[in-house]
Amino acid sequence: MDSTKEPGIILDKVVLLKSDVEYKPNVKRADEGGLSYCLALTKFTRNEAAEDTELCAIVEFDLMNGIENAPIVFRATFYLEYKRPKEASMAWTEFKNPMVLAHAIPYLREFVTNMTARMPVPPLILDPVNTILLYKRYQASQSPAQAEAEAKPS
Repeated sequence: MDSTKEPGIILDKVVLLKSDVEYKPNVKRADEGGLSYCLALTKFTRNEAAEDTELCAIVEFDLMNGIENAPIVFRATFYLEYKRPKEASMAWTEFKNPMVLAHAIPYLREFVTNMTARMPVPPLILDPVNTILLYKRYQASQSPAQAEAEAKPS
């Protein structure tokens, strides 16, 4: 990539594909002062168009990953679509998967805050997310065959 030029990649569309949000009224909360969470990336797929001008990614998050007796269930799946003109200075191979996550996180953050504000739990505002670490944890949780099949450049 020529560092003197704009990369040329445009985030064209972000869509919430699926969500599973549920309040569990019978679960006794240990943390009455606030809501604990453990954000995990549970699925990441990425596909580049044959003509090299589009990239689509699907990212799935679990907000309560590994938390026993969590008072809520919170999973969300987003679809991201990118456009890239042929003369763009950045190639898809340079556009790493943590960058895709960095674009998805603000949409997840808004969705989490909005939905928890409607529930009988304290509204949750996600802390800043290290997308490189989040993606590395995801890769570590996958078998080598799964990781290779699901995502190309990391």
